[in-house]
Amino acid sequence: MARLEIERAPEVALPRRFLHGVAGWGMVAALLVALDGDALLRTRWHPSTLALVHAFTLGVLGNAMFGSLLQFLPAAAGVRLRGDRRFGATLHLLLNLGTAALCIGLYTTSPEWLACAGVLLPMAFLLLASMTLPGLLAARGQPLLRAGIACALLAGALAALLGVLLVSALAGHPLVAWPVPPLVDVHAAWGMLGCVLVLLASVGRIVMPMFQGSRRLPGAALACWLGLLAGGLLAGSALHLAQGDGRLLRATAG
Repeated sequence: MARLEIERAPEVALPRRFLHGVAGWGMVAALLVALDGDALLRTRWHPSTLALVHAFTLGVLGNAMFGSLLQFLPAAAGVRLRGDRRFGATLHLLLNLGTAALCIGLYTTSPEWLACAGVLLPMAFLLLASMTLPGLLAARGQPLLRAGIACALLAGALAALLGVLLVSALAGHPLVAWPVPPLVDVHAAWGMLGCVLVLLASVGRIVMPMFQGSRRLPGAALACWLGLLAGGLLAGSALHLAQGDGRLLRATAG
């Protein structure tokens, strides 16, 4: 069982600013529901629906994952963060300003706000990766945990870059010729399956036995699942973007 090393945890202010943001973005999402509740479930393309989805995925889940990772990695995985004191506040601003710009841009269909989000959000995910991936590669022990978290971080960065392609198309200056609906599906798959689900599975294998007293999932089972998921995402994304065939991507999500 993993042992917490509280003395290696970062300053409380680093994860706390992200975790405080979770409640704030929850209120933003509630406001969107109050304003446009009757329109949110009509179509996935409604501006209110798109804004609500990203208020949850980036505002609520994004802040929760960023803050929890910055606290979990040093204390539970023995990973040394790079530049946490210098870049912690910058990371927080990039994520939250980028999320705000994206939600405003989607809600108002403003190309200027979308372009702003297309710059800030990839910078946030790439900065998080630069702060954590070197330590993940250099740390010793728990290789499956470190590999899973590294894959989740890379998937999150890829989802952010796919988001740049989407906002460029929505702003009227597409960077690629791919149609928007398949690109949205691939973007969502890498964000929710590749980043969020892989992160939850990798960390849950450690924290569930630690705090709930449950049995740890065998490493071979998790490694096999990670490999199948990665293969399904890669192959399914390629098929969906090249041929418009989303069956493998849907099967991977199922």
